[in-house]
Amino acid sequence: MGAEDTTSRKLVTQEVIQHIHNVIRETATPSWIDSVPYNFGEAAAGTLKADEWRTMTTIYLPIALVTLWGAGTQHATPQLATRCREVLDHTMDDIRNLRRLHRHAQFRTNHHMALHIYDFLLLFGPVHSWWCFPFERLVGWLQRQGHNHKFGELEPSMIKSFIRGARLRHWLAREDCPPAIKECNAVFQEIYG
Repeated sequence: MGAEDTTSRKLVTQEVIQHIHNVIRETATPSWIDSVPYNFGEAAAGTLKADEWRTMTTIYLPIALVTLWGAGTQHATPQLATRCREVLDHTMDDIRNLRRLHRHAQFRTNHHMALHIYDFLLLFGPVHSWWCFPFERLVGWLQRQGHNHKFGELEPSMIKSFIRGARLRHWLAREDCPPAIKECNAVFQEIYG
């Protein structure tokens, strides 16, 4: 199947988005699971947080896509394999077009990591065991840091500060750390979390 075959057929249509919206509205989940915006995919829904992405990818999307693409069968079929291949080809086409459409943009680590979700599932198991909450906390910490908006100076300063904090945490956790210094740990934790 060539690239022209995959680009001529849209995988995410308005009907697919509407089906996902219906699944989000109609799926009953336990009270301890936070929902996602019913209008997921629309600008008004805003940006999903890591926990919302986890809920979306582990609950709502599997239900929506299985009920949409897997109707009438519980077994893998050649059609399902073809559909999965189309999704992969579509994703790779998007990546190739990203550079062409957004020449000013730089590829980031998360763009690359997104391509390995399948591998991560095989290696690490269900998403709930390795989801993004720790990284979201780090992003939140980075956003709270004061800076003078001088990019190029900002990044080295932040990484130095982060490394200093990590070294201090390591030192405070050592058995031979002096007791007087260990008492400062409460202040350190209050400031740096």
